[in-house]
Amino acid sequence: MTSISLPDDVVARLQQRAADRGLSLVEYLTQHANERPLDPPGTPSERAAALEQFLASMRRIGDRLPPGHVVDDSRESIYDDRA
Repeated sequence: MTSISLPDDVVARLQQRAADRGLSLVEYLTQHANERPLDPPGTPSERAAALEQFLASMRRIGDRLPPGHVVDDSRESIYDDRA
């Protein structure tokens, strides 16, 4: 077993959450860690490929816009008629 140091207020909140669920602090933290893996799913190369696929799809969307297309999302243009 490993020991870690946490601020007392953090430990108190975690103990309360554990107690609310009828668990010990160790049970609560173990359950929480198992339900929420620290690493995203997939290998690093799979995640990189997924990111590249997403970026390519965003570029395709952008390519559909007319050349020189500008979106004026300034506060002044959005609320111009409300002054």
